[in-house]
Amino acid sequence: MIKNAPEHPRHLFRLSKSSLLQIVILLIAAIFLVPQASQFSRSWQYMQDAQYSWLAIAVCGMALTVLFAALVYRSLVPKVLPLARTMQIQLATYFTNRLLPSGLGGIGFNALYLVRQAKLSRTDAAVYATANNLIGFFAFSICVLIASVIGESEITLPTVSTEIILLASAAVTIAIVVILFTKSIQRKIIDFLGHLFGVVLTIIKHPLRLVVSILWSIGITASYGLVLWASTKSVGIDLSVVDVFVAFVAGNAALTVSPTPGGIGAVEAAITAVLVGASVSPSLALASVILFRLISYWIPIIPGYLAFRNASKKHYV
Repeated sequence: MIKNAPEHPRHLFRLSKSSLLQIVILLIAAIFLVPQASQFSRSWQYMQDAQYSWLAIAVCGMALTVLFAALVYRSLVPKVLPLARTMQIQLATYFTNRLLPSGLGGIGFNALYLVRQAKLSRTDAAVYATANNLIGFFAFSICVLIASVIGESEITLPTVSTEIILLASAAVTIAIVVILFTKSIQRKIIDFLGHLFGVVLTIIKHPLRLVVSILWSIGITASYGLVLWASTKSVGIDLSVVDVFVAFVAGNAALTVSPTPGGIGAVEAAITAVLVGASVSPSLALASVILFRLISYWIPIIPGYLAFRNASKKHYV
């Protein structure tokens, strides 16, 4: 027995509950993605042959998201916000949102902007920034309702095996157990609900600004849908707007529950599965989804970073 042996750093071998949950969900996502690996080579060929005119439309759709996001804040906040400067802040969130999950980077960055530009208190700025996300969810729900009314989807989702259902059920069970037995998560949920109640009270005090903000936020959702639709058209996929929007909804659902930054892996798997359910070949569907994610997620990081640097340099935040 060696005396004075150094103690083992036990904290290095501990696996937190949240890490365990993320590992389980990532394994489930891998089950969906691995079967698609053989399609990558053909998908790459489809991407190389993509029509640039449709990709240009997709890029324009992303530019519209920045404009509409700025208009939401200009309508929601009672103080005057310069349009060009506010657009720059929204563009910068395409960088800051990649640093923190669930849009927290965007909320924090916008809150700092409102504190300096609109002279709001930190609490009020955080409320308006959170209200923006709440309005976005409401606008997204309206778009889903409109899509379900104006047309029916022809998508037939692929059959899910019993093993995958059991694994998904296990992940949900673990998530529930983590929430029930982790006090810190319970406190965060209670704090969030209390904050959410305060946000709702703030919003309903200004019904006109609320309605206009919702309309602009619907524009954001429609613009992202345009990006996906143009991406599918660029590789020769011819689907109805409703079918494409169903795929977009599936991607957003995967983004909401995914533990990975930006829903990496989960979003691609969900949208690809829906497109395959619309009788699109897996390799073609995957090519369009990769293009969509490049234009909507990865490429905006570069101009977002430049906007972030410029906004910080000019003390907009």
